[in-house]
Amino acid sequence: MALDAAKNWAKANLSTGYATGDTSVVLVSGGGAKFPAAPFNAVWYNSTDYSNPGDDASAEIVRVTVISTDTLTITRAQESTSAANHNTAGKTYTLFAGPTAKLITDVQAMDISGTAAKATVLATTRAINGVNFDGSGPITVTADATTLTGTSLKSTVLGSSLTSVGTLGALTVSGASATGALTVTGAITATGEITAYYSDVRLKENIRPIENALAKMASISGVRYNANSLAASFGYTNEDQVGIVAQDLQKVLPEAVTLAPFDRDEHGKSKSGEQYLTIKYEKIVPLLVEAIKALKAEVDELRNRS
Repeated sequence: MALDAAKNWAKANLSTGYATGDTSVVLVSGGGAKFPAAPFNAVWYNSTDYSNPGDDASAEIVRVTVISTDTLTITRAQESTSAANHNTAGKTYTLFAGPTAKLITDVQAMDISGTAAKATVLATTRAINGVNFDGSGPITVTADATTLTGTSLKSTVLGSSLTSVGTLGALTVSGASATGALTVTGAITATGEITAYYSDVRLKENIRPIENALAKMASISGVRYNANSLAASFGYTNEDQVGIVAQDLQKVLPEAVTLAPFDRDEHGKSKSGEQYLTIKYEKIVPLLVEAIKALKAEVDELRNRS
């Protein structure tokens, strides 16, 4: 059952008086726009003598079935009221679409037993990516790494719609955008450039050169190495590698050293408490630039002596 439409301040005067048999009435100009869409019930009363329609013994409830501008088609004598003459000379008659007993009766008769307001489970179970869901409790949806859904994101997927994908065996992203941190366990392969951070001079202040760059470079060493058993326990394989010892670099360029991703929790803290380190190799480039410049200055000085 649908309730009648309602509208605030739905009240207007009749343009003239009407007799008991009239079923079409005209409101004053603009009166029709004050009422909701038909159908609805309204009280018709003598507003000259009675500010409260309940005090008018001849007040009548009518049902408005059609509104055409200011002309209303009505059904008379509704809700146990009687059709009456509303045409006494010198009197103003008003139509007011306020709550009546019908509204209360209709509300009480409504069946809301199957609506979302009372439902604890869905009447029909739905499948979400192969997992049945009826609303009785949370579900866990996992995506097969070989399928498109959940593992391959097209450009139509916005970052705001992708809040969490859990743990995936593989993830292919094509043109999608996302905001926030992305944690990856394993290799990242990209066919294009990877661009990050900023370097525009307009975004920098307190600019100063890296001092003693050549001495700092001399204090670190490029080494060959293999992962030991401790590294193997974190999933690293024992293959030949080249790099720099993080602790050596930390002494001269701490900005290039950070907590290793495998040891970082969601709050950026060490999961193990051991503070295992890694190097942001791109941040060594400024030190290399200044070291080369310092080395060139020494070479130039030697050339000038000769």
